[in-house]
Amino acid sequence: MAVTRDQFRIRDDLTVEHLPSGLVISTYRYKDPSQVGDLTIRKAQFGADDLSPKEEQEVRQAALGILRDLQAKSR
Repeated sequence: MAVTRDQFRIRDDLTVEHLPSGLVISTYRYKDPSQVGDLTIRKAQFGADDLSPKEEQEVRQAALGILRDLQAKSR
């Protein structure tokens, strides 16, 4: 699975949703956006596909980059 930024819907500066899998990824607000790393990952109510651990890691890494960028922009 190739995970790209255009597959995510931004809910707010702390939460994104990976549309193909239905995973919703969120984090806390950090003083330094480069330190964002603690993520909560949950399945949306509808349409969540089962991902392999490797695929979930790819989604997590892409979401992490987006969430870091969002927090940096909100400053």
